[in-house]
Amino acid sequence: MQQLTAEALKQQARRQDELILLAFPLPDTPARATRFANRLGALLDAVPQPPEWGADRMQVIYSAGELRFLLCIEWLCDAMWLEPAGGVASNTDTLWQHINSK
Repeated sequence: MQQLTAEALKQQARRQDELILLAFPLPDTPARATRFANRLGALLDAVPQPPEWGADRMQVIYSAGELRFLLCIEWLCDAMWLEPAGGVASNTDTLWQHINSK
């Protein structure tokens, strides 16, 4: 898996409607998915909640001040994205600006 850095995140993130798609290869083990989620939180100065696991997905909710967002990794869809997770300051524009400020 590619090293997750702030620059790599900016290069691999793209907006699509109300989502921010992440074009990284999907982590191939639960441990690597957890490391990715933790590194993403560290890069974005966001506190992750424990991951929620399904048969083919992992989701993590993060808080960065008033901003709340969700990381979704779906192995069946072969996709990874971020989306706002509710709250006054949580919208796609704010999340996009937060990513690009790092």
